Amino acid sequence: MDLTTRDFDRLRKMVLAHSAIVLEPGKEYLVESRLAPIVRKEGLESFRDLAAQIDGPDSARICGLIVDAMTTNETSFFRDTHPWDTLREVMLPELIAARSSVKRLTIWCAASSSGQEPYSLAMMLHEHFPEVASTWTIKIIGTDLSPTMVSRSSSGRFSQLEVNRGLPIQLLMKYFAKVGNGVGDPRGPASHRRLPRGRSRRSDMRIGRFDRFRVGRTIHFKPSNATQTDVHTLDITRAVATLTATGS
Repeated sequence: MDLTTRDFDRLRKMVLAHSAIVLEPGKEYLVESRLAPIVRKEGLESFRDLAAQIDGPDSARICGLIVDAMTTNETSFFRDTHPWDTLREVMLPELIAARSSVKRLTIWCAASSSGQEPYSLAMMLHEHFPEVASTWTIKIIGTDLSPTMVSRSSSGRFSQLEVNRGLPIQLLMKYFAKVGNGVGDPRGPASHRRLPRGRSRRSDMRIGRFDRFRVGRTIHFKPSNATQTDVHTLDITRAVATLTATGS
């Protein structure tokens, strides 16, 4: 099942139009590896058949599957130390001072992937600004092109490998509960779950005004082609509220 130049060009143009993800020539191997499971699952015989589905009666669903498969979902808790230091030491104190009269913060985590960044932010607020976290109205919104990733985010569930990447052990013990009994458990490997879960929904980006943008890495995006209709939203406001209620 080979990907021809013509089919690659057709697929990458669709992905660019729907998501602003740039797939340069030379990325054929990436497209093949990520879209082959869709070809098999849809009962198609080739990438040409998949490309033909783009303009078919089921176009919206097929295009959504393709874009979802082509997103790069790389993230971790407190990813890259410097931005989080700046957020804790400079940006949040300035925002808190500026918003002290209304006691309200709304923060957007763009390209939030599987949710480690918005949950990291919630933990940071409770660890370093406990009075704000317990008495202010705080709303944390995560958005991502991938509905699969936002669904994972809303579950608040992370594997052992994921919590091992960037999450200090003291925060793991304080804010997470272990789910499962390990690799031998018939339900699957052990995982850690952050409670409570967030709420996910589709969004056209009209989700209100923000005090500050927390933008994830988008090195493969072409901003001028960004879409507003294929973004999915995670709201972990309840996670912040419950941490306060439980005194965590």
